[in-house]
Amino acid sequence: MPHIKTLVSGACRIESDAIYFRQRASEERTAALHARHADARQRHLEKAEAYEDRVRAITLREHHRSAPRRGPQKGVLEKTLVQND
Repeated sequence: MPHIKTLVSGACRIESDAIYFRQRASEERTAALHARHADARQRHLEKAEAYEDRVRAITLREHHRSAPRRGPQKGVLEKTLVQND
């Protein structure tokens, strides 16, 4: 299945990239299993690793985007000021 980037409001959907890269990593690992020469096998394994690195990077970026942003807790500054007086 060809990789088609789905654009949403001008942005690429990260999930489609992760799915594509995961699939390509699997294909490269399969190609490595069937490679006759050690050099070809090694190149396929290196490509698989590169695709898996991309999946990890996307997953990490996605995790950081979805993590709640924490600001100062309400009342902490006021309590500190009162205690220091």
